[in-house]
Amino acid sequence: MAQAALMCGVSLRTAPATATHTYVEAVPEARPAKRSVLSTEDPLTTAADNFTTGEKWPTLVLRRTPERCGLTLFRKGRPLATHEWNATSPAPDHATVTATAEALSRAFALTDPRPLTHILRSTGNPPRHQSDLLAALSLPPLPPGFGDRPEVLDTLPDARVLTRRGLLAGMRSTMTTQDGEHPRAPDGHEPRPPRWWVLRILGLLLFTAAAVHAWSAPDSHPLRATTATLVSLYTAARLTSAWRQRRRARGGAAAASE
Repeated sequence: MAQAALMCGVSLRTAPATATHTYVEAVPEARPAKRSVLSTEDPLTTAADNFTTGEKWPTLVLRRTPERCGLTLFRKGRPLATHEWNATSPAPDHATVTATAEALSRAFALTDPRPLTHILRSTGNPPRHQSDLLAALSLPPLPPGFGDRPEVLDTLPDARVLTRRGLLAGMRSTMTTQDGEHPRAPDGHEPRPPRWWVLRILGLLLFTAAAVHAWSAPDSHPLRATTATLVSLYTAARLTSAWRQRRRARGGAAAASE
């Protein structure tokens, strides 16, 4: 789940619900992504539209207030069904509810959609009807506090935050994260082995010398000299960034030990 959501444009918190199910919630951000700001959907619905693309498993986005409870079923990046219980509204149209029940039955491998139809047509107590539907789908119950406060997953065991990434950072995390591992935070410090430092320092010396020679030679070739210069600058920037991360990590460790 975390790997699928690397580039969804929203920071998420995940927590294991069962061995095969995952709770997910959107984490409020001081500076949300532009596509989230422009979206008319809630952040989790916007994210689910993205991170379910290319995945086989279904995702059920749930919403709850004292008077209304709703759901949207996503699979492979498409919303397949939506429903809302409203304490002040009459029972919804039977044909529409039947179609929603059939879509839910297919997604969660149920043979008989009729019990779902009955739950979807129920009125009077939206929170209870929503919980009854989850039980009928053999899904884990909602975590305590859902609908009463934001960020209800922060108290659950093994809850982790998946920080929003940009396109390039998300692609890099996708390629470097192994199956079954939780992606590192984009600004997390990754310890560099001695071999990494040695190779980069030697490369910096080599390309710097090549750039100096290329620019100073009588038959200087501008393209070759420019390429060597750019590679030198890139290598120097990587070394500088890694050294700053190393110093920040050491400073944090020292503060923690105090």
